[in-house]
Amino acid sequence: MPENTENFFENNLFRFENAHCDCATDTINVAPGVPPETTIKVQSIPGEKIQFAFSSGVGLVRLGDKGALVEKNLLGSLISIKPGDTKSLFEYFDHNGFLFNVSNACFF
Repeated sequence: MPENTENFFENNLFRFENAHCDCATDTINVAPGVPPETTIKVQSIPGEKIQFAFSSGVGLVRLGDKGALVEKNLLGSLISIKPGDTKSLFEYFDHNGFLFNVSNACFF
C-alpha cells in the first residue's frame, strides 16, 4: 500500500491542539538612570485551535485542517529567534500558540 504523504496524521508519534496567543510587553521604569524592567505576557485566544504533531526525523510540526503538513521544525524555529527580538517571538506565538496551555482569562 503506498504511503499517504498528504495526511500527516497517519505518520506521527503523537498529536495535540492548542489555541492561538496574544502577546504583550509590560515596561516598568524603576528609577532614573536604571534600565526599565520588561515583562513579556502571553494569553490564549479562545476559538479556533491549532493542530500539532510530532514525528521522528521531522520534529514538532503544525498541521492544517485536514492533516496536511503546514510547517516543520517548530522548536528549531523558536530556538533560532534571537534573544531580545520580541517582534519575532510574538509573531511565532501568534502563528503557533504557546508551547502549552495558558489562560484565556488573563495574561500569564
